[in-house]
Amino acid sequence: MDLETIIQGIVSCRERIHKQNMWEDPMALSDIMTKLSVYNAYLGDNIAPLHKAATDKAYKVYMEKREAGQTVSYSEQVSRGLSIEERLLYENTQNVFKSTRDLVSVLQTRLGAIRDMMKQENINV
Repeated sequence: MDLETIIQGIVSCRERIHKQNMWEDPMALSDIMTKLSVYNAYLGDNIAPLHKAATDKAYKVYMEKREAGQTVSYSEQVSRGLSIEERLLYENTQNVFKSTRDLVSVLQTRLGAIRDMMKQENINV
C-alpha cells in the first residue's frame, strides 16, 4: 500500500470518529481502532526507508560540495537545505505514526471505560 493511501486511510478513520460521534459506541470504536492499527502498521513499514532517503540525499549533497572544495560547514548547511523535502516527509510520517499509535491507546482506554460502565449498570458486555 502506498504512503498516500495509508495516510488518507488514517485521516479518514480519525474524521469518522468525530463525524459519526463514535465516543459511546463500543463496536464502532473497536472497528475503527482495528482499522487504524492496520493502517499504522503499514505506515510503520515506510519510516525506515523514508529516513534512509532523507539521509542519502543529505549525504549525496554533502559529498558533492566537499568534492567541489567547499568547507565542511557550508557542505553541511547545503545538504540540510537541499534534503528538507525528504526530511519533512520522513518526520511527518513519523509524527502521524506516533499520534495514531497514541490514538489507538486512548481508544483502548475508552473501550475499557465503556465496558466498566456497562458492568456497573448491569448491562451484558
